[in-house]
Formats: sequence, structure tokens, C-alpha cells
Amino acid sequence: MAGDKLWVAGYLEADYDNSYQYGDLVVGAFDGTKVNWTIVDGVPDDPVDGKVYNVKGFRGGQTESGDDVGIWSSIAIGPNGMPSVAYYDRTNHQLKFAKGDGKTWTISVVDNVPGGDAGKYAKLHYEGSEAVIAYLQISPSDSGFVHSGVRVARSSDGQSWTTEDVVVNDSTPCRQQYCGAGSFCVADSLQCAAPASGCSNCTSSQQCVDQGGPKCVDVLAPGKIDAYADATGLYISTSPLPGGGFGIAYYDRVAGSLNIAYNDGGWTNVNVDGGDPMNPQDVGIGASLMIDTNGDWNISYVDGYDESLRYAKVSNGVVTKEQIDDGSGVGGVTFPDGQHVIGDDSFITVGSDGTLRVTYQDATNGKLRLATGTVNGNAHDWDAKVIDQNGFAGFFSSQVNLSGAFQLVNWWRIGGQVTQGDVAVVKP
Repeated sequence: MAGDKLWVAGYLEADYDNSYQYGDLVVGAFDGTKVNWTIVDGVPDDPVDGKVYNVKGFRGGQTESGDDVGIWSSIAIGPNGMPSVAYYDRTNHQLKFAKGDGKTWTISVVDNVPGGDAGKYAKLHYEGSEAVIAYLQISPSDSGFVHSGVRVARSSDGQSWTTEDVVVNDSTPCRQQYCGAGSFCVADSLQCAAPASGCSNCTSSQQCVDQGGPKCVDVLAPGKIDAYADATGLYISTSPLPGGGFGIAYYDRVAGSLNIAYNDGGWTNVNVDGGDPMNPQDVGIGASLMIDTNGDWNISYVDGYDESLRYAKVSNGVVTKEQIDDGSGVGGVTFPDGQHVIGDDSFITVGSDGTLRVTYQDATNGKLRLATGTVNGNAHDWDAKVIDQNGFAGFFSSQVNLSGAFQLVNWWRIGGQVTQGDVAVVKP
């Protein structure tokens, strides 16, 4: 928000004449009905024949895709009153930053990890004139395992950046793209291993590697796809601290845990839920953090084992946990088709009276939900309702005060021969 103007950043991925596909970073202001989008990055600067293509069109007549940029975008209003955006460059596996001045955009590369990846789950905010971005980084190592974790980048001019690591997991499972040239990601140990010669009878799915001598081992395919990166530092969420600075919540996919981090002369990381090897769990997907004026940490997140939406409060080092929504129904009415998968893209706010509001998606039927938690002693009474909209909705939810009214922001889509989708701002 800039005053009473709502700015939105997004990722444009669309078909052009059913033959081209492209990924661009787009930014726009909501005019009360729709977002007026402008493309910021991703369009090639190759010459365009104005006799054939409309050079005044949305992409300047350009039909080529260019670099795939704009996913995992995070927007904040800078000291100049104009939006800036941190976003992921999927083509080059790097974090980028775009700073607007109302007329043009200045773009810089924030972090590029040789042989690795930087910029997913980016979260941008300003501390005075300084832009601050927290994001996931994954990097190769000499140990066989991969390094992953949360990293923070800072810049006062939007061009020169300094970085520091919040947490690093030195035992992150390998993937082939993060192993060195010629090395292989071994399937059973999940470590990179150097190639060797002298093996016999290796199968078509195996490679000969040096493991105390030549040995045939099964390896992970280079194109292995993970629904979630098997790394530490996913679903990063940040919130300012009352006394200055900021806190971070994040999901550790490797340990299956929800964690928080704060800087008190050095980064301290604290486990909030999960992470017990004797009692395996998978919690922290969709994490959203708000630190209230009392300094209490309020976090909404998904329990991946039972597909429920949960709430955790960290107050003076004491953690309390509650269930917000178990996915079985809404308003006391059980779903006839069974439990729904709920909790994606949660967003939490805390009112001055301690009332909690959490928006999130019902991924089974594509609905945005709003859960309200009213204080009842040391816990909350939770009430959830469905926000009806056209299409499959509930993606990337957030909450704003716009034109003096509490409103919800989310993305919707309608499939079919021609796919449609856009940002919607709705009153609950």
C-alpha cells in the first residue's frame, strides 16, 4: 500500500496464439475494479517489425518469451513512495530486484550462486531507506551434501547488495543440478559422488562412482522434479519487531519443521513445531508471520500430515499451538466429499484487540477462506467461512485496509480452451 493505493506484483505466464509461452514480471495499481498491469522485466529487447506486430501492444509487439522472471515476487513501497519488487529469475536461477520511480524501472541482480540457486520464496521490506530481502539459497559444497538456508540481502541504492546467512543446513540432500561437473547424486546416500572407472555390470539406471573404490550405484535423474525443494528455508515470511529489526519464519523441508529466526547480535534460530526425528512430522508449509505490538510471534501454517491449518504463538520463548481448520467442513457442515486440502498461501493479521484473521485456500474446491480467531482465555475460538468468487480462487491471499474497509486480495483462474486469471479484491 502507498497511501490508499494498492500496488500488486505478479507473474505473467500465458499462451500467445497457442504457440508461444512466456514468463514476465508485471506490476500494477488496483483502480477499484481491476489491476492495471505493466510489464517490468522478461520481455526481450530484440527489434520488432512494426508493420507486422503492434509495437504499442502489451508486450510491445514482442512474441518471444525472453528470460522466465517474476515468480516468487514480493512487493514493497520504497522511501520514494513507489513500489519495488524482489523476484526470482527462473532462467538464470538468481534473485533480482526492480525499483520504480513512477516512470522507469531500475533492475539489478541481487544474488547469483555459481552452480546453485538463489531467490525462491523472496520477501522484501524496507528499513528506512534500505531494501531488505530474505530468500532461499541452495549451493554446492565439497562435502557431498548440498548447502541450503535462508539468506538476507541489503541495499541502500538498489544496485549494490550485501548478503548474510540466517541459517545454513550443511546436510541438505543433493540433486543432480547441484553436484559438480561429472559428479552424480547417489540415490541412497543423497550425496554427490565423483565418477570412477573400472565398474562392471552397472545397469542403465546406475553410474560408476568412487565410494572407497569403483562401485555401481543408483543415481537421481537430472530432471527429478520436487513438489517442494528438499531444502531448509522455504515459505519465508518476515515481520517487523516492535523495537526495530525484523523476525523471520520459515519451513525446513528436510526436517519437516517450522522455525523462526531473529538477529540479536547474530542470527538465532528457534524450532516452533516439528523437527523431532523420533516423532516425524511435516509442518510449516504456507507459513505466515505477524509480530504484534506486544512482541508476540503469531504464525499460521499447514500440518502436512493431516492437511490441517494450524496457529502457533511464541511469547517470551513459550510456544502454544492451536488448530484453526481441519479441512472437514465449514460452519459446522461436513463436506460430503470428505476432507479438503486446506491452508495453502495463508496470511495472518492481528487486530488491536488480539483478534486473529487468517486467509488461506481450500485447494480441493478452489475457494478463499477467512478464519477469525477471537480471544478466549489463553486460546482462541475459531470461525471459518468461505469467500465466494468466480473461478478457482484463493491463491496468494493477503489482507489490506483499502478505502477505509477491510478487504481480501487473492488470485483466481478459469480454465478451458482459453485460460483466464487475475487479482481480485473482495470484501469478506
